[in-house]
Amino acid sequence: MKHFAFCVNDAYVPYIAVTIKSIRVHHPDEELVFHILTDGVSEKNRARLQDEVADDPGVSCHIITVDRSKVCRLRKGKQHESVWYRVLLPEYLSDDVHRILFLDADTLVTGSLDALFELDLDGRSVAGCLDPLSFNADTFERLEYDPALKYLCAGVLMINLDYWREHGLEERIIAFATDQAERLRFWDQDAVNYVCRDTKLVLPLRYGVMSCFFWPAWVGRIGSKEELRECLLNPAIIHFAGNAPWKKELSRMLFHEDWQRYNKMLRHPVVRKYSLKGLDLLKLFAWNIVFPGKRKDRLITREKALKFIS
Repeated sequence: MKHFAFCVNDAYVPYIAVTIKSIRVHHPDEELVFHILTDGVSEKNRARLQDEVADDPGVSCHIITVDRSKVCRLRKGKQHESVWYRVLLPEYLSDDVHRILFLDADTLVTGSLDALFELDLDGRSVAGCLDPLSFNADTFERLEYDPALKYLCAGVLMINLDYWREHGLEERIIAFATDQAERLRFWDQDAVNYVCRDTKLVLPLRYGVMSCFFWPAWVGRIGSKEELRECLLNPAIIHFAGNAPWKKELSRMLFHEDWQRYNKMLRHPVVRKYSLKGLDLLKLFAWNIVFPGKRKDRLITREKALKFIS
């Protein structure tokens, strides 16, 4: 049995349906349990989600409404407070759930995760992929810990729930976020990295591939060209951080065609829309017309990425 977690508000439920579909495709005939921590889900989205998994008796979705009082005052910038719900997982899941794979709503599974669920996590709190911020000295100066301990992206985390419960990590993370709020720039990700700084495990990059890995300025820094090639040709989890594939203005970004392929498998596919409105959308169209060459330069395609890492 594999356990997965999402922490979202109602607006993101249609998007996690795509992620769930991608997981099901690569784990057929397996028992899969999806735990969705939320501040509330509409009846429409609840029915939509259940309809997507109704034909698979091995799949179950549990929608869990959280008590917001623990996290509603934590620093979150312009983000919804659901970014903090992941730290509440040990509290809301039963003790017989020992580990869980947390995924952001903007992720896609493109390969088997068996090896990930079989990881030896003895003495480890979390496992995740390096975030590019791990190569920014300011990250460690701000959080005040040794750069050798690395900085993980919290969008994909294998969480050792037994370790969290035994060591009270939920309470420690919330306490750090409360007492050291001025040090937080990336909210829960900062707090998790600090509290788990010496107990985390770094995963191969293919378990959290982001398009920024292939920007010319980053190639060779976050991973070797061999590892980046594996990320491009054999990714296990794609994370569309900052490049949401349901936004039409980003529709030609790296890996978006993969997301759309799984989206089309749904009974109720997500309708992609422009997130920009009114004058901002007109400005985008005008910019693309006036500077067509710059627009092409900004787009990272598979062909471009292969050239960067060849």
